[in-house]
Order: sequence, then structure tokens, then C-alpha cells
Amino acid sequence: MWREKSLKSYLDKLASKSPTPGGGSASALLGALAAGLVSMVANFTLGKPKYKRVEKSVARILERVEKLRERLSQLTEEDSLVYTEVSAVYRMPKGKERDKAMQRALRQASKVPFDVANLAFQLLKLNEELVEKGNRNLISDVGVSVIFSLGALETAALNVEINLAGIKDKEFVTKKRKILQSLLREGKKIEERVVKKVERLIKK
Repeated sequence: MWREKSLKSYLDKLASKSPTPGGGSASALLGALAAGLVSMVANFTLGKPKYKRVEKSVARILERVEKLRERLSQLTEEDSLVYTEVSAVYRMPKGKERDKAMQRALRQASKVPFDVANLAFQLLKLNEELVEKGNRNLISDVGVSVIFSLGALETAALNVEINLAGIKDKEFVTKKRKILQSLLREGKKIEERVVKKVERLIKK
């Protein structure tokens, strides 16, 4: 769907009165952009004699981040699909069947941004490794990526929360929130460390 269309068409649709794509899809896209920047820095590091010592670990980073980029790209579309399902339930006649369908739809809708949050956290950790090993000429791109990664995590968390708010299973809600809080807490620490490192290297 979105992946086969131009960036302009995606942004035009995002800006329109259409309910999809929305914030959840945009969150996944932000993560995919962050992953793309990690790949770029890794590609500009590999094959350089100056970085021969870290070539194997950078190649491993590249392999891992490309998988993340592909999955995040897929999630830009999946978010729109699950939201469409929630919208369909809202159109059902009020009653027990609608309530049951809504609970199922909200659980499914919460899964996509929850996956984005987890993937964004993995990106944060890859950036923390890359800031030490990546090509210094592209160090600002590591900074942009880590900021985007945290942004993807934080925005995905908001999209999880909007769905959790309507879920009646308290155990499910509590479990998801506990994991999100941990990801956010640790993610912010990683982002702060990496940004500070980037700023120091830029000024050298």
C-alpha cells in the first residue's frame, strides 16, 4: 500500500481528512527513517581502512538494522489496516457483540505500535554502539537517528496508550504499560548518552 507510493502521496494522505495513515503509521515511518540513517552510516564505514578494526561489528549492525528497517516499513501499512478494523467495529450496532469485537480490535490495534516501540528501542541500542564505531564524517547522522529513534518510541507509546484506554482487561493493560515505561525510561537514557557523545565528537 503506502510503500509502493511516493513520499508526496503519503504526506498528502497524512495531511488529508482521511483517518489513515495517522499517528501510528507516522511513528513507524519515523522509526524506518532512523533505521535508514543507521544503515547509511554503517555503509559509509564498511570498507574504510581507518575502520578495519570494527568492520565485523559494523557489518553485524548493518545486517540487524536492515531487518528493523524492513519491519518498520511494513508496520507503516499494518497500522492503517488495524485502525480500519477498529473503525468498522464502531459502525456496528451497540450491544454485547460490538463490545466483544471492540475489545478484540483494540488489542490488535495496540500490538502494532507496541511492536514499533520495541523496534525503536532496538534502534536506540544500535545507535549507542554505532556512535563508538561509525564513520566520524557522518557522526551527526547518528545523532539524528538516535533522536528519531526516541521519537518513534515515544510516539508509539502514545498510540499504545490510546488503545489501552479502551481495553477492559486490567492485567493485560498493566503488563503492557509496565513494559512501555521500562522502554521509555531506558530509551531516554540511551538517547541522552548518544547525543552528548555526538556533540563532543562534532566539536573535536
